[in-house]
Amino acid sequence: MATCPKCGCDAAMTEHHIYPQRFFGKDRDGNNEKVVLCQRCHGKLENQIPFSPEQPKEFYEGLARDFLGNSFDDAFKKSF
Repeated sequence: MATCPKCGCDAAMTEHHIYPQRFFGKDRDGNNEKVVLCQRCHGKLENQIPFSPEQPKEFYEGLARDFLGNSFDDAFKKSF
């Protein structure tokens, strides 16, 4: 198991698409930028994403950066 970059727990990890699949598709058209989080933190971050309307890509990256703080770059690197 890995360590969550947000809360530090050792749990099963899940990938968070920085650009929501519901707006930008699944791993196609360049939507493959992800961070790895525990399921609990992933849910918390998902809850911050508005359901509609679609926002500019910078908005979603900003949400992930704000949520993860200094851990964003490490979480982003581990996802590839």
